[in-house]
Amino acid sequence: MVAETSGAPPYHPQPSTPRRKVPAGAWDTHFHIFESADRGAADPTAAYAPIDAPRSALDRMHARLGIDFGVFVQTTAVLANYDRYIEQLRADPRLRGVAVIDDDTTQAQLEALHWAGVRGARFHFAAFIKKRPRMETFHRSVARIAEFGWHVVLHTEPSDLIELAPVFAKLPIPFVIDHFSHMRVSEGVEQPGFHRLLKLQQLERCWVKISNSDRWSDVGPPDYSDAVPLGRALIRNGSDRLIWGTDWPHVLYRRPGDPGQPPPDDGELMNLLFSITDNDDEIVRRILAENPLRLYGR
Repeated sequence: MVAETSGAPPYHPQPSTPRRKVPAGAWDTHFHIFESADRGAADPTAAYAPIDAPRSALDRMHARLGIDFGVFVQTTAVLANYDRYIEQLRADPRLRGVAVIDDDTTQAQLEALHWAGVRGARFHFAAFIKKRPRMETFHRSVARIAEFGWHVVLHTEPSDLIELAPVFAKLPIPFVIDHFSHMRVSEGVEQPGFHRLLKLQQLERCWVKISNSDRWSDVGPPDYSDAVPLGRALIRNGSDRLIWGTDWPHVLYRRPGDPGQPPPDDGELMNLLFSITDNDDEIVRRILAENPLRLYGR
């Protein structure tokens, strides 16, 4: 288990205001929350330890960006505690959730999660998270959550996407490719994994989350300009199932060739979305407000 650096906040303490006004009803579809109690419930097998990233800090960031709604993604860093997660979701009707489940998750727990606002389950195929599910467990879980109308969030790297795309294409429920599969943006739109992503994106059940390209940018802040071509290719391929998220508080944040890089300014990540959309207000509204409302607003 990797411990995050102590001292300064692990997230940007004062994110900038985005250069354009964010549309009303905007969603951040990917963030985690770590309260002080989580430190005592760390999962020793996780890829990272719980950090200090409370709801109050998240709210300040969202207020600065102009975010109205959010999707609280359950973390793997903390031993599964559905009661606490459910309590956090129920405390704010503006939140929806994406849970981590497996064969040990009971039917009663699934029902309680759904009632609290969970609308998806996340599965980590990316090796660095160290939580790859057995395929039998994955398929059983998909069948179980289908009755609730949930989707699956698929956390992959490019090699995983190439390997598992035939499996994902046959899923009977909607699926979200998380962090657009950690594509190495410096390799451009011609990389094999990105071709596979574009092909999957054409399926009506496939959604893609525009997030985390900053981690793989060689150009870096404030513009992350080498990430723009991949994002624009996704938009050209179809913007009606694209969503966006900050990935706050940016755990395990590393950028190519610069392991000491501090976490990003979330306002600059919003500006990156504006650059990807070429400042098209209609597309920005679709990605930030209309699309996530369809996926999570039920």
